[in-house]
Amino acid sequence: MLGKKAISLIHVAKNQLGISDEDYRLILHNICGVDSSKQLDDAGYAVLMDHFNRLGFQSTSRKRYFGHRQAMATPGQVKLIQDLWADHNGLFSSCHWRSRTH
Repeated sequence: MLGKKAISLIHVAKNQLGISDEDYRLILHNICGVDSSKQLDDAGYAVLMDHFNRLGFQSTSRKRYFGHRQAMATPGQVKLIQDLWADHNGLFSSCHWRSRTH
């Protein structure tokens, strides 16, 4: 089951694309096999958003949706891990960090 933010994003996409309620229900039924966005799971959400993206939807949100992930890293923690991993793999030189702090 999706969270409120994911369902809200679906409706933002629907409105941005100018999709009527009737067409929206047809998309949900034909693409995802559900009658309501509340019935979507994470996989169905990904399929629906991919479809909306192909229709031209572009989110203005900078946050990434990682789905419901109980006991998993938060988006901020994932970003920190990615930054640490990039630093560990030598993608940033030590001079880069000195130039940022001085």
